[in-house]
Amino acid sequence: MQINLMELRNYHPYGTPAYADFANVTGELMKAVFAGKEDLTDTELAGISRYMGIPLGVLKCKNLIMLSKCNYKHCQMISELSEKLNDIWEMQKQGSHEADLFMQRRGRINLVNLELMFQQGRASYVQYLGVKAEVEDTLLFIAHECKESRRRCLRRTA
Repeated sequence: MQINLMELRNYHPYGTPAYADFANVTGELMKAVFAGKEDLTDTELAGISRYMGIPLGVLKCKNLIMLSKCNYKHCQMISELSEKLNDIWEMQKQGSHEADLFMQRRGRINLVNLELMFQQGRASYVQYLGVKAEVEDTLLFIAHECKESRRRCLRRTA
């Protein structure tokens, strides 16, 4: 059983069809993997790793990889995500629809829960990766939203 993959599914914004596409397997097989009835091959895991930006070693590890608040790098990783939450909050105050969606829905809750679990020593590395992906996607959506308002268009001449 690929425990880190199972944990990742709980926090990453992608759904089962995306995992199946990345692994080059059917949706039915992917559902069986998430139910703990099947395992993916190394090649299939490599597809998920490549397309999702998750280290292959993390997906293949037999133990759930945990973050430690005693580790300086782990503290920096969580701190950087918290700063990005503040950026999203500022964009929400400026009227960003995407920032508003993030703050009202699952994204903010997942990030706050990650911070709390990290302080309690119960945050997993794949939980961090899933929340990080959601935060970074939101920032990209916000940037796109800002660009859309400045789109070039045809000039009308009278």
